Amino acid sequence: MGKKLIYSFLFLLLFCVLAGGAIYFYGTNIYWKPLNAIDSPNSQFYAASYSYGSDGNRHAPYGTYIFLNESIGAMNPINGYVVFAGYCENEPTLSWKNDTQLNIGCKLQSNHIRTLVSQAYGISVVFEKK
Repeated sequence: MGKKLIYSFLFLLLFCVLAGGAIYFYGTNIYWKPLNAIDSPNSQFYAASYSYGSDGNRHAPYGTYIFLNESIGAMNPINGYVVFAGYCENEPTLSWKNDTQLNIGCKLQSNHIRTLVSQAYGISVVFEKK
């Protein structure tokens, strides 16, 4: 009877840990809608754009975000470096001029840029209003 109780407790504990992890993972990612993604020419960096569907504690609530990651393995947007956050009327375009320059194009809604960096990870970020 004692072993059965211990196994039941361990199973319940494992279930709670897995359920908590799933709730955390899906709770933090549920508001992100992928738009566009592109690898750098040398495949060392990965740029991705997302639409954020919440007003929770972010640079641009309900806006557009572009993240830069050091590799494609880091596909969770929250772990990337925000190089752009703002409000685009269209889906932003991403292109690499070369290994060290990322070009971002977007038609802004009333010049609403909340975050725009000029450089991250040694990559120059160039914004083009469309």
